[in-house]
Amino acid sequence: MSLNENSRGLSKRDLALNRALLFLLFAGIAILVSLADRAPMDLESVFPDLNISQKFVYYWQGVVYRFFPGPYLYRILIPYSYWGINQITHLNLITIDLFPKVILLIACQYSLLRYLGNFFEKTAALLGVFLFDSLLGYFLSFIKGPSIIETIDILNFLIVTLGLIALYRNNYLYLSALLFIGLLNRETPLILLPIAFIHERIQYKKFHSSSRVLLISLIAFLSPRIFLTSWADATWFNTGELHANLSFLFGEYSREAVMGNIRLAVLLGPFLLLGLYKFSEQPRFLRVASIAIPLLIVVHYFTGRIVETRLWIPLFPLLMPLTVNNLLKMSGRSI
Repeated sequence: MSLNENSRGLSKRDLALNRALLFLLFAGIAILVSLADRAPMDLESVFPDLNISQKFVYYWQGVVYRFFPGPYLYRILIPYSYWGINQITHLNLITIDLFPKVILLIACQYSLLRYLGNFFEKTAALLGVFLFDSLLGYFLSFIKGPSIIETIDILNFLIVTLGLIALYRNNYLYLSALLFIGLLNRETPLILLPIAFIHERIQYKKFHSSSRVLLISLIAFLSPRIFLTSWADATWFNTGELHANLSFLFGEYSREAVMGNIRLAVLLGPFLLLGLYKFSEQPRFLRVASIAIPLLIVVHYFTGRIVETRLWIPLFPLLMPLTVNNLLKMSGRSI
């Protein structure tokens, strides 16, 4: 039974009350997570060397004033939006960041609920959302205090989840719009493209809509890289991160690399094992979407420090439905 089917038996009054209570719950979780993320700022008065506020502003300056290298320079959506809000309201950047973060976290919960509702009844869909909520504090724990980088990653999760909904509903126009916006925020939504091509091939035996999505994605991806020039010479893609993440495979030893891999195994291991259990019995769309999981893991080993927990947020729209489905099977309930 889907989320929509589950609500048909309720009266309009009960449905409105349920929606209001759900909103209060999601909003409360979003506010608490955002406030917890900002808690280290209270330490700045005691330990001035933390420089949380300065680091926040420094990242914004690096993008807006273009002294950061790619790919940071091209993730313009949030930093430039904050610049516009600052010009209008004259609020400081850290104050501005609180409100989008709360709104985005609420939207992330609703989008995941809507996506899971395509496959499960309401209680099971909520289980998936609360599993995600239980990890939010960990995802935002690597960077001390608030960070525009984390806000970018939260929006990234939202774009990926909404993109999966668009694909499930074969709405390629909506997917194109999402990718156009999402790629101005971060490169990760490109992972939706192979899913789109395979899904359309299975559904319609063609690639017409996926090809149009690819064209629009290329425009969004290349435009900042054509019109924005960095003052830095560094490139965003090299094997340096791979050596840092797997230094023990290159004749070196790094405690950070070992601990990073152990922490990643603890974070992803249970979800991967649960999701892969009887994988052939998973719904076809979830099997197709899961091709992005190994691709994302490999890409992040090359382009980021795997110890940074925020990097793994976009994996969970892909992992969560696989996990929930098998949890339901283990409890004797079918999808």
